[in-house]
Amino acid sequence: MNVSLYVFFFCMQQVKDDLDAHSRPVASCLDQVRQVVASGGDVLSSDEVSTLEKNGRSLKTRYERAVDRTDRLLRRLTAACDELSKFRYFSNLVL
Repeated sequence: MNVSLYVFFFCMQQVKDDLDAHSRPVASCLDQVRQVVASGGDVLSSDEVSTLEKNGRSLKTRYERAVDRTDRLLRRLTAACDELSKFRYFSNLVL
């Protein structure tokens, strides 16, 4: 088996697991941002509120993009590992 492909697969699996583990903290942070934006208008300036909203949206976008790209890459790696296994199996039959 191609060791580097499988090592890369397991590394990406760890990244996915790490992203999954951070799902709750990210959601909690976004909830807190919404609460501060909703109730902090009297304490924060409009620029601060705007910056907080923008950074909250940015966090959400970056997190969702990371999850999506990791899922897509894992699917591709799984398919590549399957194809490699099939190829090795059939090449061993021929030889």
